[in-house]
Amino acid sequence: MLTLGYIGIGLNEGAKLVLGGSRIGNRGYFVQPTVLSGVDGGTRVAQKEIFGPVVSVMRFGDEAEALRLANGTVYSLASVFWTSNVDRAHRAANQISAGTVWVNTYRSTDARLPWGGMGSESGIGRDLGRSALEAYTETKTIWLQLGGGSAYKAAALRWARRISGSVGCLRRLAALGDLTGPPNAAQEHRFYLTQRSRTPLATQVLGPSTH
Repeated sequence: MLTLGYIGIGLNEGAKLVLGGSRIGNRGYFVQPTVLSGVDGGTRVAQKEIFGPVVSVMRFGDEAEALRLANGTVYSLASVFWTSNVDRAHRAANQISAGTVWVNTYRSTDARLPWGGMGSESGIGRDLGRSALEAYTETKTIWLQLGGGSAYKAAALRWARRISGSVGCLRRLAALGDLTGPPNAAQEHRFYLTQRSRTPLATQVLGPSTH
């Protein structure tokens, strides 16, 4: 069994067996809850994901060393620590490289919050929350340079109708006020349209803008 193999590796690398370490019964794939102490941060039982009831205990001398051990792995999905010091809680949570950090609790979660690692072996991107919708979103940016004068606003309105057909877009354009000033060599009127999943969410006229 893979879990028992890792326990054996840990013992061979110098860890001490404090609890468990054996299979339970002869049927199925059950392993005793196991605690290994005296584990070095560079050994395989400290660096690998052991999908079994195994805890590797590592000692640290101060906060800096604890953070070094926490960040000294290729995995970065989640982290948890306990402290009675509020300043340390904020400081350490910011410095730990993990997509989720629990402080004085464990496995708290909510479907409205993003879930994911910080790259490497824990992947990229996020599940759950608004962040997950980005995977199903196509963002489109269009720049259209138009001449100055009274025809500019009318052309922008016609263009918005033709591209988006969005009443909200037209209302925003109509509320922009006077756009009749002709651009000079250092300025231009620029039209910016953002579309998400075929539905225009935001339309803005940006101008005049200085280059």
